[in-house]
Amino acid sequence: MPDAILHSDNPYRFCDRAAWMEEPDGTEKELGPAGARLLALRRPVHLPSQLVQGDPSEGNILFAEDAAPAIIDIAPYQRPAEFSIAMLLADGIAWSGAPVELLREELKAPGFDQLIVRAILFRLYVASMIQRNSESLHRRLAAYSTVIDELR
Repeated sequence: MPDAILHSDNPYRFCDRAAWMEEPDGTEKELGPAGARLLALRRPVHLPSQLVQGDPSEGNILFAEDAAPAIIDIAPYQRPAEFSIAMLLADGIAWSGAPVELLREELKAPGFDQLIVRAILFRLYVASMIQRNSESLHRRLAAYSTVIDELR
């Protein structure tokens, strides 16, 4: 993957870097007091990185009965391999009614809690910094509250 794609400078990349503590201090205030509890859980991640799909949401993956899933909106990121799974799990629980028990099993893996933290932070930063919509931010915080509670 060319460096220009993986390290491009756009608002989504900025939100990704903020979630991973790669941006200067100050981005935390963008999430307001409600996001502080999630930020307090953030710790350094010491997992190897590779090329991953950075936005594996339902709208970006097509499913057909007799075919492998297809990614239709590719968002390449250089992150730990399990990051896409963490984002898919967090989104599935928050928005699609996936059982929280799926998360409980994954949280046993070393460092997986931090991948979940980064996945939710990315979604919150997008609402706050790109959409600039406090209603969207509050809706996302409410949707992810079950997942955040499991991290404690």
